[in-house]
Amino acid sequence: MERKDQTWNSGRGITFAGLVGYPQLPSLARYHSDSAVSTASNPEPVLPPDATGTTLDSQGQEFVDAQEGLEEQLQVIFEDENVESKDEDASLKPPYTPLSFTMSEDLFKEAKKAAEDTPESYWTYNLYRGPDKDGKMNEKVMVHYCKSADSTERVLKKYFMDEKLLGLDLEWEITAKERDGPRQNVSVIQIASEKRVGIFHISLYPGKDELASPLLKQIIENAEVVKAGVWIMGDCTRLKKFLGIEARGIYELSHLYKLVKYSASGEHKLVNRTLVPLAFLVKEILQLPMFKGSVRTSAWSKPLNMDQILYSASDAYAGVQLFAMLDHQRKQLNPTPPLPYAAELKLPIRLAADVILEEAGLQDEPLPDEPAAPDAALSADYLSIVGDNINVEIEGDGSTTLSGEDATLTTP
Repeated sequence: MERKDQTWNSGRGITFAGLVGYPQLPSLARYHSDSAVSTASNPEPVLPPDATGTTLDSQGQEFVDAQEGLEEQLQVIFEDENVESKDEDASLKPPYTPLSFTMSEDLFKEAKKAAEDTPESYWTYNLYRGPDKDGKMNEKVMVHYCKSADSTERVLKKYFMDEKLLGLDLEWEITAKERDGPRQNVSVIQIASEKRVGIFHISLYPGKDELASPLLKQIIENAEVVKAGVWIMGDCTRLKKFLGIEARGIYELSHLYKLVKYSASGEHKLVNRTLVPLAFLVKEILQLPMFKGSVRTSAWSKPLNMDQILYSASDAYAGVQLFAMLDHQRKQLNPTPPLPYAAELKLPIRLAADVILEEAGLQDEPLPDEPAAPDAALSADYLSIVGDNINVEIEGDGSTTLSGEDATLTTP
């Protein structure tokens, strides 16, 4: 036997006692007529339809309409949450670069989500892709490793002579003294465009080779070609002292960074010549940490291993991307400050409307000491992935693609 207060009916499902009403919702007020408002102090219960298909009265219909209105409001809230989710995805998009080679969105997201200090978490040139012959963003940045003047000249002539923006960097033996000569003091020269990186291993050139090969000298001395880097005057002082190369058209990234950052914030007095470490610029502007580890103080006069190639190529490639991005940001400022003078001119950093805060002829202040980097290492699996876009240049017209499984690079 069924009880009168029983809510479950085996034939009709859930039933409701006549005296049990739904609580009145504040959001329903706008749906009430004047008569409904007048009886608000003693509202009649609003009954839902039963299983027999009974038609709702006016208040019941108002309830359904109100529910639909609430559902619409809830849908808006759910959509707002989706917008927040989209905003989170937007924060994982790589920073804008005006160059045709950009950071792959997928690779950038993977790096941002990777565990700290793992190979996948670092910024390197290998994150970038450019348009291939079909216009798809599948082209990788190629690295050319040259160990003779002949291969250096061949690579420069084929790939770099028409470039107007290059990254420039050097590596040398950390213990080298002036008496040790150029091969120890300028062991490696790296030049990067947005598509390629040339690693010219001066210390391994055959004894008969001219260390300052003609095209290398021509590019570095050409004032019409921008060469960008950090502490670039220090590198160029070495080039002049040990190879007789008089660098022109060299631009210090620290100057451009401070000009853009503090012009945008209005803190013009903070625009100065104090240098900023490359790793800091990469982290702040490219939004990923650089791989450093102990490789930067390794032996640079011997054949390079994969860690050294990845490190040295990335240093030079950072110069290209950072200059392009910072100069683009400079041009968006209003008023727009002029580009800093080439570093070799040793002229003041100009603000908008030629406001000058310092005297001409000042030297760049040395880089602050960086904290010791963790002794990070790149896994063999990671290096094998990177190795497929590194060419070890050989004598003649050919080249060979490096196998990432080889720890040390040798000419076939």
